[in-house]
Amino acid sequence: MDGAEFEAPEGQSLGVALALAGRLGLRRSPTAQTPRGLFCLMGSCQECLVHVDGRPVPACLEPVRAGMQVALDRLSQGRDG
Repeated sequence: MDGAEFEAPEGQSLGVALALAGRLGLRRSPTAQTPRGLFCLMGSCQECLVHVDGRPVPACLEPVRAGMQVALDRLSQGRDG
């Protein structure tokens, strides 16, 4: 994720894998700049939006697979919530 490698069981929710790796802040709100992360865990709220292999996806619905490239929202880089 963002240049760092970490291991997670294949098929596990990417959102859960990121949380277990200590990345709770996945993006920041565009207006208030407050951290956003896992909220509904069913893909409805878009709070956990990340980019996987260049495409935006809700992390809670994306299964982990080998070699995936994960980029957190550009606003959240270096500022975990």
